[in-house]
Amino acid sequence: AKHLRIAQERAASELAACDRQWQQQRSEGSQALSTIDRYLSSSKTSSASRDRQSCLAEWIEADVGSRQVEHMKQRLAEIVEDAGARARGLEQAIGELHADLDKRAAIILELVERQRDADESESRGSSIHDTAGHSDSLGGVPIREPHGAVQPDSPSISAEQGRLQAAERSA
Repeated sequence: AKHLRIAQERAASELAACDRQWQQQRSEGSQALSTIDRYLSSSKTSSASRDRQSCLAEWIEADVGSRQVEHMKQRLAEIVEDAGARARGLEQAIGELHADLDKRAAIILELVERQRDADESESRGSSIHDTAGHSDSLGGVPIREPHGAVQPDSPSISAEQGRLQAAERSA
């Protein structure tokens, strides 16, 4: 999101600079046209002069039209470039979101698996205790939890849950 905001600010400043440049060119063009108008109005009004003025006016109109076309092409190219940069920024943000979601899903699956293992260990332990009539031994042999079994109140489960909650808050 930060990269997108920076790209938007940069694009806005570039567009403003292009607009200023276009306004300057436009004012220079207007000044040139007014100079030409003064020249034409001060010259003789003979038919040869009128023909010459007509040709000159057509040429100026064509020149102004071609400049406007070039300016619009430039503006459209800048808009396309800006849209492309925004699209790339969005694609990158979406990729980061997918990666984050994949990490969270893996953490959740791991926690669910650990909880299931802990529940199975607990239920196996309680069924053995119930059949033996003892809570700590079976026929004089002490009952131990299987190696690697995770208890529901174990520090690793609490740590994983804390990490998951922290990740959710940061998103």
